[in-house]
Parts: sequence; structure tokens; C-alpha cells
Amino acid sequence: MSSVPLEITKFTYLERLHLFGNDIRGQLPIMDGLKSLLSLGLMNTNIEGTIPSDLGELSMLTTLALGQTKMTGSIPWEIGNLEHLRILGLDGIGLTGRVGPVLHLNKLEALYLEDNLLSGEISGCDWPKMVELDLSNNLIDGRLPGNIFKSSSLRVIDLHKNVFFGPFPEEITNNEVLEYIALQGNGLTGPLTDRIGFVKNLKHLDVSGNRMTGTFPDTIQLLTNLVSLSTSGNNFDQQRLVDFLSPLVNLKDLSMKGNSFTGTIPLSFASLSSLTMLDLDGNNLSGTIPSWLGNMSNLSILMLNRNQLTGTIPAELSRLARLEILLLDSNNLTGQTTEICRRSNFEHFITDCYPSMITKAGPELECRCCTLCCNDENPNCNDKDWSASYDPKATYGYIRPAYDFSLDQAPPEWRKKAREEAQAPSGV
Repeated sequence: MSSVPLEITKFTYLERLHLFGNDIRGQLPIMDGLKSLLSLGLMNTNIEGTIPSDLGELSMLTTLALGQTKMTGSIPWEIGNLEHLRILGLDGIGLTGRVGPVLHLNKLEALYLEDNLLSGEISGCDWPKMVELDLSNNLIDGRLPGNIFKSSSLRVIDLHKNVFFGPFPEEITNNEVLEYIALQGNGLTGPLTDRIGFVKNLKHLDVSGNRMTGTFPDTIQLLTNLVSLSTSGNNFDQQRLVDFLSPLVNLKDLSMKGNSFTGTIPLSFASLSSLTMLDLDGNNLSGTIPSWLGNMSNLSILMLNRNQLTGTIPAELSRLARLEILLLDSNNLTGQTTEICRRSNFEHFITDCYPSMITKAGPELECRCCTLCCNDENPNCNDKDWSASYDPKATYGYIRPAYDFSLDQAPPEWRKKAREEAQAPSGV
């Protein structure tokens, strides 16, 4: 099909038009005659042009999905007339202009506007039924609206890579639904509220890359369902790395890079046996590398670089069969890496194994298998950010479940027919 046929607009009783995933080109015809249309799904096609303002006249629409198309322009204000809209997907099409037209669609349950260039504030939003909210990778600014966090239905909130500022909202109450909070890459200030412990079923919390201050709330230990926690790259006050994380036994990814932690790596971390990534890069940790790290058999990434660790590298790390990235440079470690080098599956293994460029001193560490050798005289060696770039929503299944377009809202006779066809013997 090269384009949406103009004749489709003659189907005045049409309720669902789903052409997603096809090689459809051209622009949308004027569709204001489809007064009965409930669901329009055209995502992942090659449809071009701007979003037609006449879509705002399709007053029965509950689903509008135009994401991942070749459309451009802005969100027409007429979209705000769709008072029955439950699902709106306009993601990944480079939209510009304001986010305002969608702020008062108070029946929305899923809003996907990520990967655009939208601007404006959402402080006046009215989304009491929202379940999944993804506005990530835009230019939206202002303060985070506290009423969103009070919602009893919200499961996913992803606002990362925007220009939000101000404090983390204090409006969080006992919430047994919210599972995913992604706020990284904004300009949030002030402390991480101790009310975060009220989000009992939270699995993912990422506030990295902001300007937050203060100390870590010990209420984080109440989030026993956490799988991923990232607080890297903020301006937190200096504090000891203590055992407030030990109850988080489901934690797999822990990134606390550059968080001004002091003291030694606490023994309580040994209880985090599910960890696949432990990132403590760029703190002020002292003492030795604990040998019990060699018992954390799921570790694939261990970053302890840019600290003040002393002593030798424990041979027990050689037990970590899944370890692919080991960063230990910019510490005060000595000795050799013979045991660790007997395994050869490192993607990155970096230590201070380069001799002095100023004196005749040899390297702090002897390493025959390191992928990069540094020394303390070269601050540019291994100065990468080493931050994860993947989008973990897929891990939790937050990938457009509403785009499955089931018959849940179809007329009863349609649902009956679908069940009968599904139960019919083969060959009938």
C-alpha cells in the first residue's frame, strides 16, 4: 500500500484503522468524517507531513498512535479536544513546539512523546489516570509536578534527558503501583527526598546526572524490590558508604559514581549477591579491595577506579567467570595480576600498570593482560564517563503494551466471534 486511500474516509462507521508496520507513504487524507473511529494506529510507517488538525474532530478516539513515522511539525492544539483519548503515541518523530495541547487530556492512561524536541512545562498537567508516562529526550522544563507522584495508577514515569529543575517532589505518598522512575540528565537540585521509601514496589530509580545535594536517605533500604539504582554524577555531600543498601538483595545494577563517598567498601555489600554491575568510580573510598567480591558470581562489571584504595588486587577476583569490565586505575594499588590474567575474557581491564613518565619509577602494578595501562601522572588516561547507555525499560516490559490493540473495547459480538474462532477445531 503506497498511501492511505482517500476512499477510507467514506467508512463513516469504521471504528478501528490499524495499518502500523506497513510501508505506507504520503500524507494522511482529511479524516474528519470518521466520526465513529475509536482507534487509529499508524506507527512504524513512512507517513509524512504534519499531524492534521482535523484529527481533533474525531471525538470518539481512545487511541491515537503515530509514533516512529516521518511526520514533522508540532502537536496541533486541536488534539486537546479528544476528551476520550486513553493512549497517545507521538514518539520519535522530531516534533517541535509546545507540549501544552496534551496537558488536559484527563483520561490518558499512556502518553508516549519521547525522542522529540518538545518544549514547555507540564506543571499544570491533569492526568489522574496515567499509567505509563514517557516524555524522555525532549526539551521540556520547569519543576516536576508533584501531583503526578501522588497518582494511584502511575506505574512508569520516564522524564530523563529534559531540562527539569528544582527539587525532587515531596508529594510522594504510600504508593504500591509505581515501579519505574527515570529522571537522569536533568537539572534537579536539593536532596533526594526520604519519602522515596514510600514507593514500596519500585524496581528502577535513576536520578544520575542532576545537581542534587544533601546526603542519601536511609529510607532507600525500604525499596527491597529495587533492581536498578543509579545516583551517579550529582553534588551530594560527603558521607561514608555505610550499610543502608544491604536489604536490597534484588539489586542487579548499582551505579554510585562520583557521589563523594568515603570510608571502606562495607562488608554488608556482600549480601548484594545478585549484582551484575557495581560502579563506585570517582569517590573517595579508602582501604583495600575486599576479597569477598570474588564470591559475587554474577558480577560482569566492577568499577572501583578513581578512588584511594590501597593494597593488592585480591586473587579471588579471578573466580568471577562473568566479569568483562574491571576498572581499578587511579588508586594506590601495588603488586601483580597473575591470577586474574589467567582468564582471558576481559573486554576492558585497566590498572596503573604504566611506568612513571617523570621519574625512573616503575609501574605501581604489573599487568600482562590489561587492555589499557595508566599512571597517576596522566589524568587523561581512562577519563571516560563509563555510564550505561542502554534503555532498561525493556527489562521490565514497558514497551508499548497498549499497542497490542486487543479486542477489549470491541463490541460484544466481535469479542464473541473472536473467541469462537480461536476455539474452533483446525480444518473447520
